[in-house]
Amino acid sequence: MKYFSTTIFAALCTLILFGCTINPFSVKTDDREDDFEITAESVGTLVFQSIDEMQSTVDNLSVQNPASANLMSLSSFPLVSLDAQAVLGKKSASGGFNIDTIDGRIKITVTTSTLLYSKYDTIEVLMDGTVFDGVEGNESIIDFRGAKNYKNGTLEYYKIKDSDGDGIINGTLPHQKALLTIQTVYTKSVLGHPAGESVKTLIEVGAGKDNKFGSETDTAAQADNLIFEASWIKIQNSDTVAYVLFEDADGDGVVAAGCIGTIDVRILQRHNPLKPLVEYEKASLRIERDSSGKERTVRIGIEEKLLTGRLNRIWAVDQTGDSTIDPGDTAFIHFATNSPAVDDSEITAHAILKVDPGENLTDSSDNLLIEIQLEKSFRSGRLDSLQFHCVFDPPLSHGESPRGGSFEFKAMFRNGKTATLDGSFEVGVIKATFTGPEGNVVEVTLREGENQL
Repeated sequence: MKYFSTTIFAALCTLILFGCTINPFSVKTDDREDDFEITAESVGTLVFQSIDEMQSTVDNLSVQNPASANLMSLSSFPLVSLDAQAVLGKKSASGGFNIDTIDGRIKITVTTSTLLYSKYDTIEVLMDGTVFDGVEGNESIIDFRGAKNYKNGTLEYYKIKDSDGDGIINGTLPHQKALLTIQTVYTKSVLGHPAGESVKTLIEVGAGKDNKFGSETDTAAQADNLIFEASWIKIQNSDTVAYVLFEDADGDGVVAAGCIGTIDVRILQRHNPLKPLVEYEKASLRIERDSSGKERTVRIGIEEKLLTGRLNRIWAVDQTGDSTIDPGDTAFIHFATNSPAVDDSEITAHAILKVDPGENLTDSSDNLLIEIQLEKSFRSGRLDSLQFHCVFDPPLSHGESPRGGSFEFKAMFRNGKTATLDGSFEVGVIKATFTGPEGNVVEVTLREGENQL
């Protein structure tokens, strides 16, 4: 998404020079009260200002690609503690230890106290010969839950329950699944987290082909764990202020795994303290992951709403209008702004970048920029609307200065006048034609280090 800044400014810096060097050739409109000078300089400056404003919008809308691989670390927590021997092994280091036997079950509670928190771990297993046989990981676990009560008022809760229907978290039935819930509650303001905030993570994990979740002493078994459901939600006083949701997109029921798969990721952030003028930001991404763990984004949609009511959006389609960008497709990346606020000078803005996206839509390192189109309309001021079109020949790679191409710019003013600025450029040379509101024409050829009219 940083493509906008690295290529457009490089391509249009010559237009700024153009606007500054042809100032003597101004055209004054007839003497009406709403008249003003429409010069080649002012039109050239409008090009720069329009791109500059759109660039600011794009920078604010940039969203990092949330790698689904990060979920794999969550698939082993707190399943690494899912054996009774591991819990019993904490007895000597713990501040308290209790065992209850009820209805053929054994309930083990371990209490630990430190200078920062008090911790309570409870595990419930079936009372059978596996409980005290000295073999780790073979107990039939019915329930696992725990809590940390920090001295600063922060509470952490975590629990695991069976989700495959056999009533045992680590049962022997094929395709074992377990549901993890991890929640943090802030009863007091702590390190930027206001009082009343809570964060909840929910993950449904499958044991994989080996039918083992793994443990602290069997980390190899965790490698093929599958994630069937995942979500992260932040709530402030009953209002959802942020979330990240991972959803299956290819029908295999898996949202993250160490194998081939496609997932959808939805993101929400409301009242971001780092963006006080933004009401909310939303993003929707489709991510493909191959067997080597390599990821590529094939679909993207971003939305930002300001407190003023202005709505900024980014989305991409291929040459057929499909929102999934496959290898070999040409991508058309749209940047759009719409503002209903009467005190906002801008009404709409819409930019389209025609791009060869290379391997990944969100990685500009191998992108090629082919063409730019921009349209804007205004509610107030001297300018009513503008249109800009630029074609790069050859297409621009990331960070490259333009080697050739053509551009067209048209400005429609509030007084009914129109001016255009059209031209072409190559390394060291730019040729342009300015057509003023009265039909007056100025031809300009600019070469590096000199100016010819």
